[in-house]
Order: sequence, then structure tokens, then C-alpha cells
Amino acid sequence: MNTTELSSEFQYAVSLAHLISGPVFFAFNAFVCLLILLDSDDRGKVYRKYLFALQFFSTLADAWLSTHSPIMQFNCRLMYNQSEIMIYFTLFFGVGYTYFVCVYYRRNTLLPQDEYFCFHGWKYSCFLSTLLLFYLIVLLAVYCIVAS
Repeated sequence: MNTTELSSEFQYAVSLAHLISGPVFFAFNAFVCLLILLDSDDRGKVYRKYLFALQFFSTLADAWLSTHSPIMQFNCRLMYNQSEIMIYFTLFFGVGYTYFVCVYYRRNTLLPQDEYFCFHGWKYSCFLSTLLLFYLIVLLAVYCIVAS
């Protein structure tokens, strides 16, 4: 395993790429959020709520990773504190959860009511709440592992 540090020119190039691409992608994601919010079609009213949550978490994750990933890419002797690791896990699981909710909502609208795992009404809310509770328990377990 090679443990030598990267050259300063390479570190500068990676930092510059992240400094340029971060704001560009943030502006693009903000524009997509505005498109989702300003859509006036009543057919996708509920789905728009899930899409906005997904786009919001994706924007947060993209902004956070574009500002902090050069630190991870360089072979620097740096120890991350607990809050950094928890922010990564929270953003990762937030994107995963909202993506699942979007796909599951579309699945429920396309399939008939009596299909397997096709919940509606209070069962749908209970299912998503149980999934969110599981998500929070996993985050708590990760925090306990990191803190120990």
C-alpha cells in the first residue's frame, strides 16, 4: 500500500475542480427545486412533495460532499470527528429514504389496490413511519458505534 502524499499540483487541481463544480451543481439543483415547487399540475401534487424532499436531500449531500471530499481524497493524516461522520451517514440515509419513498409512491399509484405490499391510507402512513423509525434507529446505532 502506497502511503506517500500526493503532489501539491494534483491537490490544487482537485481542490479547484471542486471549487468550480460545487457551485455549478448547487445552482443546477436549486433550479430543479424551483421547477418542482412551481409546477402547477394538480395530478402530481403528492408526488411533487416527495420529489422535492429527494431533491432537497440530494442538494444537501452534493453541497456537503463537494466541499469536504477533497479532504478525503488526499492522503492527509486527518481524523474525522463524530459530527462529520454522522453528517455523511445522515445525508446518505436521507437520500436513500426519500428515493425509496418516491419509488414506493409511484409503485402504489400504478399497481392495483389489492397487490402485495401495496398499502393505502393509514397502512401507507404506518409503513413509512416504521421505515423512518428504522432509519433513525440505524443512525443512532451508527452514532453509538462511532462514539465508542
